[in-house]
Amino acid sequence: MIKHLLFIFLLGTISLPNFASTTLKLVSLEYPPYIEVVDNQVTGIAVTLIEEVFQSINQPISIEVLPWARAIAYVKKGRADAIFTAFKTKEREVFLDYNQGVLFDQKIRLVVHSDYANSLSKVAQTSPDYSPYRLCIVNKVSYGPLIDEAIENREFKQVQRTMSSGSCAKMLEAKRINIWVSNEFGAKNDIAKLGFNESLSLLSPPIQVTPSYIAFSKKKDHTLLIKEFDRVLKQFKDNGRYQEIVDSYFLKVRTKANSTADLIQN
Repeated sequence: MIKHLLFIFLLGTISLPNFASTTLKLVSLEYPPYIEVVDNQVTGIAVTLIEEVFQSINQPISIEVLPWARAIAYVKKGRADAIFTAFKTKEREVFLDYNQGVLFDQKIRLVVHSDYANSLSKVAQTSPDYSPYRLCIVNKVSYGPLIDEAIENREFKQVQRTMSSGSCAKMLEAKRINIWVSNEFGAKNDIAKLGFNESLSLLSPPIQVTPSYIAFSKKKDHTLLIKEFDRVLKQFKDNGRYQEIVDSYFLKVRTKANSTADLIQN
């Protein structure tokens, strides 16, 4: 009887997924406030969420911040295990397995120079004519089907591709482009850090609300890991931890901004 019970215990132990056997290599783009590098440390809302989910399933991870095109190439070739935060596209689904639960619903906004905010407000409406406008995007970043298809169909007068969203903000402030498309939180972060609050404006409404995910390279079988990730992510959303992570980040941002303002005034 004892041997029989021992056999069942060992069999059950063997069948459990051993996520902690190797460190999972994750890659991402510096995309504040979701992912950013501060004092050589990777931080941000998405980073905190990802770290806590994997910690809950005892899976060690490493995170490397790369240009987005290189990050995509890493997971496609299997040099990295997963990438976040990624929009779901048919092209990427060929070499990536996405988790089911949404990491973040990202609002995609058009940003324009404040001098032209009124005259360009129509481009955020339904079925706009993009043909007169020069657009700036981050290379290889997807902005959801509406903008991606407009770019692919060459609907814009010109498309400038840069390596960072901050570069787009600077080009727009200098009036070298007409429109910058960005995630709402990311745009607000760049605008605040660069001191462009008066010169750049976000058009309303958002042109699209697009879910973003963590996606795993198909070079390895991550089926069990994805299932566990989704289980914990749902748990975080149900018990309030997810919202706590988001609220805590922006509370720190506001506190830091207020402290900086007080120092300047004094």
